[in-house]
Amino acid sequence: PMRPFQCLILATMLLAPAYAQKHKFHLNADTPEGLMLQQAGQESDDSKKLQIYEEYLAKYAKHEGVAYALAQAQPLWLKAQQFDKVITAAETILAADAQSPAAAYQALQAAEQKKDIAAIVKWAGRTVDAAKSVIASSKPTDEEDVEEWTQAVDYSKQVTTRCEYSLYVAALQSGDPNNTVALYEALAKMNPASQY
Repeated sequence: PMRPFQCLILATMLLAPAYAQKHKFHLNADTPEGLMLQQAGQESDDSKKLQIYEEYLAKYAKHEGVAYALAQAQPLWLKAQQFDKVITAAETILAADAQSPAAAYQALQAAEQKKDIAAIVKWAGRTVDAAKSVIASSKPTDEEDVEEWTQAVDYSKQVTTRCEYSLYVAALQSGDPNNTVALYEALAKMNPASQY
């Protein structure tokens, strides 16, 4: 069973990408690209959904919706244990939108499952950097955007704590003293006052 902290992170993560993506890309189902993205979004079977996103990414690699499609595909790749695709997608998404802690966090989860210490340190740091940029962002003047912005800021605060926890757990589980030191140093650099 999931602990309340995990449930909170999960619930918030489902909300967070909407804020970042809403302002960057508007799906137009009147175009072949938009229609394909709409079909993927409406597909209930994860493997078919991922197949449509992958087809879209192969066919329309230069389309403005690529970062959006990658963000949708990331959790599906993570579930399918295609960790390198999750990490590569995060690089592309963050290049397009530095304020995307959800994309960076997906890469951190992939790194954790790969048990890749260097990648855990890297992606915990990149997740926190992206989260801090969201937290520091100005509150929107448009009332319609305030709730989504508030959710994105809340998510960013929670995911920052989750990154600290990730470094802490990896350090505890590490059998290599050098890795343990690197993880604790990364944690201390990230937040010297961390509860961990």
